Amino acid sequence: MKLLICCATPSELKTVKTEIKKLHFKTAFPVEYLCTGIGNHLSIFHLTKFLTQHRDEQYFIINLGVCGYHFPEGKKSDFPCIQGSVIHHLSLEKEAIVPLFLQVAPLGNLISSDVIVNHPQQLAKFPSSHPLFIDMESWGIELVAQAFQLPRLFLKVPVDTIGTETQHFNRAQALEKLQRQLPYKTVIEKVLHYDL
Repeated sequence: MKLLICCATPSELKTVKTEIKKLHFKTAFPVEYLCTGIGNHLSIFHLTKFLTQHRDEQYFIINLGVCGYHFPEGKKSDFPCIQGSVIHHLSLEKEAIVPLFLQVAPLGNLISSDVIVNHPQQLAKFPSSHPLFIDMESWGIELVAQAFQLPRLFLKVPVDTIGTETQHFNRAQALEKLQRQLPYKTVIEKVLHYDL
């Protein structure tokens, strides 16, 4: 089995790769990396292409990255990172339940959007009493992983509040949070002990 780390952007992938290499794991299987691109369509295309070209390989897919968030009035973010357990496609209004192969962080629902969510009103169809976590690629990755019947894990670091922070996204700050808020060591250790 191989580990396939997927990130949406080259800067996220570079950050994640650096942190994983710092661990100096002597793994029984190699770690490979894939930049899927931003958005569900690019994620579907790039991941399908990669897995088709490596059809004889068995992968454990981990999607790591940053996400936006929206919390109920009066509540603050106390999530260094979340693990996606249900993924909602914002425009298709469909939902995918991610099988729980491993748990390494608090579970949360991801909303995967094909467009940047700049305003909380775009999330009006979701209950306002629950924290909402928004990304742009998890739906596509889940769709492909499900089709190829591969184990997968979605870990996201909430970095920007939907609204002003999204409109003025601070990339350097987002990457710094991605660097220090994901449990890289725990993730790799658990995957190493995962048995298909």
